[in-house]
Amino acid sequence: MEYTLLSEKDWDEVEPLIKDCFLAREPTCLALHAKPEELMPMFSMLGDMCLTSTCSYGARDTENGGKLVAFMLNRIALLENREMEKAFTYEGSPKENFKLEFAKEVYKDIDLFDDNEGVDRIFEFMALTVDPDYKGKGISRKLVELSEEKGIELGCQLGKVEASNIITQHIWSTMDYKTFVSIDFQEYNEEKGNEVFDVAAAAPSTG
Repeated sequence: MEYTLLSEKDWDEVEPLIKDCFLAREPTCLALHAKPEELMPMFSMLGDMCLTSTCSYGARDTENGGKLVAFMLNRIALLENREMEKAFTYEGSPKENFKLEFAKEVYKDIDLFDDNEGVDRIFEFMALTVDPDYKGKGISRKLVELSEEKGIELGCQLGKVEASNIITQHIWSTMDYKTFVSIDFQEYNEEKGNEVFDVAAAAPSTG
């Protein structure tokens, strides 16, 4: 397996992995019954943002023509851009709009720059996925380790990840990342008095 930095030129290989591996199995998407096609416009924008940041990594199968079989998409959030990013608006599909509003709700009382004195660069681990045919080979952990090293090299003082899958949660917990906020789908449903998330639909993603 070969691990390389990804760039815009890799988009044609990254795109199907986002659609067929990440969005098709990500717990929040499953719990919302969101089809990959419904979320691809937003995640295409996310993918482009990460690839142009040149701090994302991919894993290539050197015994299969260098096929891209996994990625860890990353970006750097800067203190100087905080207000601009807070003001960001996007009108997409109903499922895209819900995911954005849900994220705003989760983070409404959280500002990692204010909560961590001296931090002006945050390395954000945005999306991790591995082709199911390549599971169990340590690829995910290697991509996370390489990404973390890149973040340190680029002067980031803090790393942030949103880990919705129990397997990826385990990776980061063993690397001493601490939980600063957590969401339970069932508790969220009870709070809203409505089955916003289908908890059973997300069950296969728990490992």
